[in-house]
Amino acid sequence: MRLRALLALAVLLWTGPSSGRAQNVRSVAVPGGNGGIPVVPAVMASPGMNLRLDSLTGVAGPLGTNIGAAGAPAIRERTEVAISLALPETLPAVLSKVLPAAIPDPKAADSGIAPASQEAAESRGRTALERLAADIPFSEPEPEDLRGLKEYADRSFEHKRGGESAGAHPVSAESFEAEAAGRAPPRAEEPAPTSDDGGGPDYPVRTVTFNGHEFPSVALRPNVPVEEKLVEAIKASRKTIRLALYEFKNRAVMDALRRAKRRGVKIEIILDYSNVFPKNDPDSTWRARRSNEIWNLIRDGYDFRVLRGVTTYGINHNKFAVFDGRLAEFGSYNYSFTSENSHYENALFTTQKNRVWAFKQYFDYLRDLSVPFAQAKEHGWSQTVPKPPSGAQFGTVDFNGVQLPSVLFMPDGSAFEDAVVRALDAAKQSVDVAMFALRSRRITDALARAKARNVRVRMVMDESQSTSEYFGPFVGWLATQGIEVKTLAGPNPDSDFPMAEKTHHKFMILDGKLVETGSANWTKRASVDNYENAHFLDDKTDAAAFSFAFEHMFKLAKAFAAPDAPPVLPTDDALLHDILNPPPPKPTPPAPDLPDMPAAPIVDFHGVQLPAYALLPENPIAPAIIKAIDAARKTVRLALYEFTSDSILEALRRAKARGVKIEIVLDRAHLYTSGINHEDEPRKPKPQVVALAKEGFGVKVLRGKRSGVMHNKILMVDDELAGFGSYNLTDVAEQSHFENFIFTKDAGRVASHLKYFSYMRGLAEDVDMAKLDEILSRTALSMQEAESADETGAETGVAFVRRPEFPPPPQDADQPIKLGGESFPRQLFSPQGQIEAALIRAIKAAKVSVEIAMFSFYSQAIADALLEVKNNRPEVAIRIVMDYSQSRVSKLDDWFAWHGFDTRLIQGPRGEDGDPMFEKMHNKFMLVDGKFLETGSFNYSPNAENNSFENANFFDDADTLAGYTVYFQRLWLQGWKPAPPKRKPPSRILSARGPPGSGSPLDSAHFPPVQPKAHAGASR
Repeated sequence: MRLRALLALAVLLWTGPSSGRAQNVRSVAVPGGNGGIPVVPAVMASPGMNLRLDSLTGVAGPLGTNIGAAGAPAIRERTEVAISLALPETLPAVLSKVLPAAIPDPKAADSGIAPASQEAAESRGRTALERLAADIPFSEPEPEDLRGLKEYADRSFEHKRGGESAGAHPVSAESFEAEAAGRAPPRAEEPAPTSDDGGGPDYPVRTVTFNGHEFPSVALRPNVPVEEKLVEAIKASRKTIRLALYEFKNRAVMDALRRAKRRGVKIEIILDYSNVFPKNDPDSTWRARRSNEIWNLIRDGYDFRVLRGVTTYGINHNKFAVFDGRLAEFGSYNYSFTSENSHYENALFTTQKNRVWAFKQYFDYLRDLSVPFAQAKEHGWSQTVPKPPSGAQFGTVDFNGVQLPSVLFMPDGSAFEDAVVRALDAAKQSVDVAMFALRSRRITDALARAKARNVRVRMVMDESQSTSEYFGPFVGWLATQGIEVKTLAGPNPDSDFPMAEKTHHKFMILDGKLVETGSANWTKRASVDNYENAHFLDDKTDAAAFSFAFEHMFKLAKAFAAPDAPPVLPTDDALLHDILNPPPPKPTPPAPDLPDMPAAPIVDFHGVQLPAYALLPENPIAPAIIKAIDAARKTVRLALYEFTSDSILEALRRAKARGVKIEIVLDRAHLYTSGINHEDEPRKPKPQVVALAKEGFGVKVLRGKRSGVMHNKILMVDDELAGFGSYNLTDVAEQSHFENFIFTKDAGRVASHLKYFSYMRGLAEDVDMAKLDEILSRTALSMQEAESADETGAETGVAFVRRPEFPPPPQDADQPIKLGGESFPRQLFSPQGQIEAALIRAIKAAKVSVEIAMFSFYSQAIADALLEVKNNRPEVAIRIVMDYSQSRVSKLDDWFAWHGFDTRLIQGPRGEDGDPMFEKMHNKFMLVDGKFLETGSFNYSPNAENNSFENANFFDDADTLAGYTVYFQRLWLQGWKPAPPKRKPPSRILSARGPPGSGSPLDSAHFPPVQPKAHAGASR
């Protein structure tokens, strides 16, 4: 545990004299239909000179239509960024010491949260859910292995709770690159043991020192880690951190920023508009999403601003940082998982005063142009662009008698291209280029001139971009000029996600002694439309480092086949015309036409009318629960997994005040919390839960077997009314989830739920007030002291006592629910309640359709039953809607997609405008043939079957089926297809424990039958 600063120092970034930032360049008059698109002049003039771009390009008035179009729409240049991450197939074994994860504020939901190990976060940037996907101990640890038992329990149930804390996000949003290219985003993976190491870490490198820490002047991926050096720089910062980023999808950096913020470091961030407000291509089958790290900035109130490029399709493409005003980091490296794991990249660290000073000036310039996040979406972006800081004050470099600027900032008209061309024209011996994207006629011509004067010219181009219609012609043209062009993807040739593999460098080496690099690709848009940075470096060691990287990549790369004839390239003016006259955006498709929900039947209870079912967001659930509690005359019984609803708490207080007896069974872990939260403070129970325990509400706590929990959400009033479903009694569930809840007075259902409640109550334990008070009084220091005492042996002798197996839960002896010759009880209860077997019977009885809306789907046995029906009876239509965040963890969406199932993914009801930490499709129900419904708390997982307290309820009445059938269709229409996997996913299951008597944990045929006569023929 780090020591925290006792005072948060108020600090201001040191800024120097102005460098002409206020001098404006006027926008260009654009032809009708494109009015108001701002541009930057093609040539930068002296300060204060107002210039028109059309006059500077030699085109009278608006650029004429006689200029040929130049390939694909200008938006394609946005394909520059790295592709998004998702869970890897395999991950390293869990650290031997795992800290519990955090539950997020402000609210907790069933989607909420398991604590993340700080060690793991800092070392690999992995979430608890990602660790879950790795080496889960399938068998229970030995009784004496206390740490192993805790790890097993913590990890195996994290999927149900979402694993997303304010600092622990399972999946980052898909990158803009795939959207711009019209492709589905890949899921990134960790490098395989066979991946390329970039030639290794032993390349020439200088070190620079900052606050006692050493950093490489040139950090190359995959040769050396960049992510950990960024984290180290953040940790070393004492006063200020300033970031200007195109994308932000790096959990480890986010964690480090959070800690820096808590110790009083002033943090300022500028992000690209298109990554903060990603748009979805109408033709795309996937969804662009704001990254979880950006959501984290929003949620925690960071000082971050948003910046759009000059025109509609321009971007803030910078990736640089300034630490304490004394260390700068820059290069091609985006702050993303794929940059670290799937790309060839460079990041540079410098304490050179002129260069750091330049970045400070440029950050101020960018900040003046940017707007706060809250205003950015509706902001009217200015049609004039101030000139970026520039000049000799930042230093110059002499190359073969030509003076070049040390630093260039964009948008700068033609200054960037001018400098690159002058440098190329001065080369005498060699030109080596590693470039992600090339679309500059002036630079292309300069490369050809160098070749013509017998300079050796070699290029490594990103493989994916080399064949695109937008960049490919420029590469092909160079190849026809006799230039050695090769292409290379990323360092993982056997990747399951090849689209994530990129050569993302933007550098050249001239005569082995001068390097140009930065964020800017060699494109016209980088010059005139984007916010970018570029640098000329003449340090011998730095040049040797880049030469090392180039030689290694060139050796691995494959030759680019020159076309039979040189492609016709657009002129420089045509490229500019492309930027000024982008094609109109494709029309946004209309929102799906959702069918109207039928009115739910009414349940009359003590004169209060309650809906027979409530389906969020169409029907509020909390008000109906409050009405039921307010109507109570004798008793209110609740089985709660979690509880954060103030309005329901007040209803319970009213009931208690009028003499109603209240009994509550609460999940133990939500009262006796453990571990630390995302602020490195002890995790505490929610105040509403504490109120239940301390105000005499008859609370008992219950935990499941092994990794299980008490996961029910059951309400019973006066032993006459029962309520159940997927809905936790939380504000987040009400506001941000798709949920369902049923009210019933059916005597058989109420009686069964009362028996089950009594069963749980008999197994539960009374609240230990001393233990609760100790948890509430914990501090970070007291936890540290207790941990230290335990490690030194001061507290020993803790004996482990294996808890006895739970007796089987009571089950409904009647089986009145019918489907295709099969009979089912009104409800089943876990643990080991034979729910999975009943669901498989229902699936195999289907004749027309199976429709499933499932939050957490981990059961390979149920998935296999669905596949059997699909393969053997194709006339049965199977549709599955899965929660997006959980599907990325279980990976069964891959499995279903591979096998051709009609599957949709969906977030919560607020979609892209909702925080993914809380936005969930939290339903757990199945419809068969439109005649049979199962719903309740039961996620489709072995853990829910064997270890947790759960309920599954079966219905065949027409009114209930009608409501859920329309509700499913609404969910379906709002979902999207998952990206198809590249390879066949393995069958996966999270527990090797089959039900009692099973021959195999995967073989549901051996599940003990509910009733022998009803279960005949249910073998797989």
